[in-house]
Amino acid sequence: MNEKLDSGNNTSDEDNKPIDRDALDGSNGLNTPHAVPKIPLSPEALQHLSDYSSMIQRMVPALSHLAEVAREVARGVDIKAIADAFRPIALKSKRVEILGRSNWPMYLIDDADACNRLDTLPADATDAELRRLVSEIAFGSLDDKWLRETRVRWREHDELTTGEKRVLESALNRHEKDDYEGCVALLMNLLEGLIEKYCPPKFKTLEGKQAELFDLYAGKLGVNPSHNKKGDARKLSNVKDRVLLLVLLSQDGWYTFHHAADYIISVILTNTMDADTAAHNPLRNKICHGEQTDYDTLEHSLKAILATDVVIRFGAAVLAGPMEIDCDDEFQD
Repeated sequence: MNEKLDSGNNTSDEDNKPIDRDALDGSNGLNTPHAVPKIPLSPEALQHLSDYSSMIQRMVPALSHLAEVAREVARGVDIKAIADAFRPIALKSKRVEILGRSNWPMYLIDDADACNRLDTLPADATDAELRRLVSEIAFGSLDDKWLRETRVRWREHDELTTGEKRVLESALNRHEKDDYEGCVALLMNLLEGLIEKYCPPKFKTLEGKQAELFDLYAGKLGVNPSHNKKGDARKLSNVKDRVLLLVLLSQDGWYTFHHAADYIISVILTNTMDADTAAHNPLRNKICHGEQTDYDTLEHSLKAILATDVVIRFGAAVLAGPMEIDCDDEFQD
């Protein structure tokens, strides 16, 4: 055997025979002399075999030590604690996705029972099934107690003018008296003014990284980019532009507001009159222009209040923040 290996390319006739592939197919073939072909090695390769062997032997203690360290690390890691820590994040992500698919802007509710019920909904349900299931949860949890808490919260917003508070108060009173049509009409007429109120006037145009970040989410939400086709910065005066600017300016709860803004831009501020969407959602532009006239339901009124609450609460947070668009990589999802 060694003589043949040392001979380099001088193989015998036996070595040059083709492999019997039929013999390899059966269990007995594996034990035949021809099951594994002989591979000739050059003298140079043979010269280094002992070096490779000693090198591998020297690595064994190091690999053993590494394995022991890995076992010690694993013993000290509380996998359950890590899973428990990530569970709220995973549940919130799932909840936000379900709210988006069902077109229910309940992003800021803090009712524990409602949140638990939302978290247990099947993620593989159809959009139609989710709309039905989430509607049942909403109708049961957005009750008189929730309405009182919303009223108190709006009264405490000092940035709101006396006139704005009066309209907001009147809208909630109408909802409380089952005048859903009146509630929706008041809030949809006030909504654009509130958005403009909370968006700082200095952000009329954007350049550089701020423009890039704006365009990234503009594409996702169906908003025109920050620059026209000629490359000139356009004035961000459209109400959808202002909502997107509020998203970029928000420092706290950015992930939630990003998805809530999707509902405001894509549904409430839509320029398309879709009968199926209008049957379950208040479409601000279509209501104010007289195209949507059937919005006198509990569902329309609740969604109008929820969307207004999102704008007020996140808008107030933006006013209280540093008023700068953060261009860090954490926003580049």
